[in-house]
Formats: sequence, structure tokens, C-alpha cells
Amino acid sequence: MEKLSFFKLPLIFVGMFVTINFLKSCVTYIIVLFIIIDNFSFWPTIFEFMLNNLFHLILPSLLLFVVSSIAFYRMNIHIITVKNVGLLVIIVLLIMIFSFLFNRGNQLIYQLVYDKFFVNITKADSWVFALPMSAISRLVYFSLESLLIYYYIKIFGSWFNKSRQDFELTANNSSKIHFTLFLAFFFFMFITSTNCLTGLPSNLPFYNSYYVLFTVVPIFIYVIAFLLITLITKNLFKRTFVVLQSDRIIKSAVMTNLLILIIDAVFAVILFSTDYLPNKIGLLIVIYYPKAILIFAVILSCLFVKRVTQYYFAKPTNG
Repeated sequence: MEKLSFFKLPLIFVGMFVTINFLKSCVTYIIVLFIIIDNFSFWPTIFEFMLNNLFHLILPSLLLFVVSSIAFYRMNIHIITVKNVGLLVIIVLLIMIFSFLFNRGNQLIYQLVYDKFFVNITKADSWVFALPMSAISRLVYFSLESLLIYYYIKIFGSWFNKSRQDFELTANNSSKIHFTLFLAFFFFMFITSTNCLTGLPSNLPFYNSYYVLFTVVPIFIYVIAFLLITLITKNLFKRTFVVLQSDRIIKSAVMTNLLILIIDAVFAVILFSTDYLPNKIGLLIVIYYPKAILIFAVILSCLFVKRVTQYYFAKPTNG
């Protein structure tokens, strides 16, 4: 009887995606810097460029991991062969082609919409215009990319070498698999929503002096959030499912992120409403309340995450 691994093939898929994209970016960097520009003064920025590039591969990698795991499970593709790896390389290249075409089309649409509707209202780089356009663009991009990943695997499904028996979810692996997929999709949603709301650049130039602010600081925050959510939810996945509950994974991650956004919006309104309060009270809020509000928002968000996770994965269904 074959010993099948649920996550080994998706992890190889993600590793290939990151490696190929990273190498492509490095080659482009070298060509532009040393052949076209012929300027060696930017050489010290290579580390900044590499860090920034890897940072912006986190989001698509998380999405790729979740979607490919679900697709491989449904297609019963779990074994690692040269043929399977070769097909994964082809799919990665197709995803990169889609990404390139989408980015080019997005630039044209961005400029077209601005010239048509906003040219006399605001500047092209104003957050009033750039933030909503960026949010819509990312939503459309990741929606299309997730569909393409799934259907690429489905289209090539008959060409993959498949295992002789189906992968079985048991009491030993069910909770671990659901927890891992929930965590990955939760943080995909969390980072996406955070980037959209804060206007975090999705393609920060490697020479930008603010790369620490836009790369190092978010990574630090995401690591802290990851550890916190892991600590809260790791013991809540107590139910054993015999079939992968992809709908529960998606619904729970989406709902928890929506609740966190609502909490953040409410406390942001409270924090920025100090202008309408008496001077002394407003001053006290500005000085003392931001930290208290932040702590309270984090605690409340954690409670909502715990409650939703319990509902979907710890609480048994009626009947």
C-alpha cells in the first residue's frame, strides 16, 4: 500500500513557482542594471531587491498552495514523478504568462480609467484614485489566478501520474490538513486586505529608500500575527472529516477577515473622531487611547477568530 503525502506535491509546486519567479526577476535586474543602465552604483541595493521580491511572492505562493492542495486532492494526484514535476513546470510558466499579460493590461486600464474619469479631479498617484483601483485590480487578479491554477491542474489532470488508491482523511491527519489550509488561506486574505487598505505597494522599486518601511516592517507584523493566530487556533481543529472541507476552509477564513476589517473600521472611526470632542478629552485620547484601542482591537479580533474557527471545525453539526 502506497504511503501518500497530502502536502508534498503542493509544496514542490510552490517551491518551483518561487524559484522560477525569483530567478526571472534576478536576471531582469542584472540585465537592466549592468547591461542597459550600465551603472554599478546600485549594486548595494541587490539585497533590498531580493528581499522585496521574495516579500511580494508570499501572497501568490499562499494562494497557489491552498488551491493546488485542493485540486490535487480532488484529482487524486499525490505522487512525485519526473512527469508530474515537468507538468508543474509547465503550469508555473502558464501562470507567469498570465501574470505578465494581466499586469500589462492592468496598466493600460488604469491609465484609461484615469484619463477618462479622474483626470480633472485628482492626480494619478492620489490615494483617492490609486487605492480603490489597486484593491479592485488585486481582487480580480487573485480571483482569476485561483481559477486558472485549479483548471490548469484539472486540464492536465489526465496526464499526471496518479496514485493507485485515494488519499484517505483519518483521525490522525484530518485536523492537521484542515488547520494548515485554513492558516494559509486566512493569511492570504489577511495580507491581501491589509495591503489593499493601507495602499502598500505591490511592486516597490528596488532602489526605493523606503523599502524597510514597506517590506521589513510588514514582514515583522505578519510573523507576529501568524504566531498569534497559530497559538489561538491550533487546538480548535478537533473534528475528523472523511472528505476535505474546502468550503469550510474558505468560508471561515473569509468570515474571520471580514470581522477583523469591521473591528478595525470601528476603532479607526473612534480614533479619528477626536477632532469632534472637547480639546482636553481629545488630547487625552490622542495621547493614551491609541495603544489601548490597538490592544482592545487585537483582543477582540482574536476572540472572533477563535469563535468562528470553533463553529466550523470544533463544534459538531446538529443531528
